[in-house]
Amino acid sequence: MAPLAVCRYEPAAGRTVTRGFEDFFFPLDRIHDWNRLYGKSGFHQFQCVVPHDRSDDLRDMLRMIAAAGLASPLAVLKRLGAGRGGYMSFPMEGLTLAVDLRNTERSRDLIRALGSMAADAGGRVYLAKDSLADGATVRGTYPDWKKWRDVAAKSDPERALETSLVRRLDLRTDK
Repeated sequence: MAPLAVCRYEPAAGRTVTRGFEDFFFPLDRIHDWNRLYGKSGFHQFQCVVPHDRSDDLRDMLRMIAAAGLASPLAVLKRLGAGRGGYMSFPMEGLTLAVDLRNTERSRDLIRALGSMAADAGGRVYLAKDSLADGATVRGTYPDWKKWRDVAAKSDPERALETSLVRRLDLRTDK
């Protein structure tokens, strides 16, 4: 099947390689049963963004991950540009770190600590990949959450569309 679109990049060898979007954006899909790398208990992915001027905090997070001795088959560090798409939008100008950790009590404790560090650095936790952050941390790192809450209350007063994430993080309260 031909790719829907292509991405181009220049490898270290200096020649241009053309790949389909699927291969470029979903490299793990080429590894059969990649999700079994984490064992039967699965994994958690932690992702945060911190402002550029707080890159030392990100370095401290990486040191904490290394010191924990919890192997991660996948870790990604990227630079994000400015821009937000909504009241609860994750992107902000800064550096983002994503790391996968096998689902253990130690890794869950580590992820909670990393989330607190991101909050203290003026950053955010990526809600689409989160299952461990607490409501206070999230509300403290998304400055427009009250505006979102007010729009949600007006649009859905019966809470018929309220998600488990919204309930877990207590995002529709007056806190």
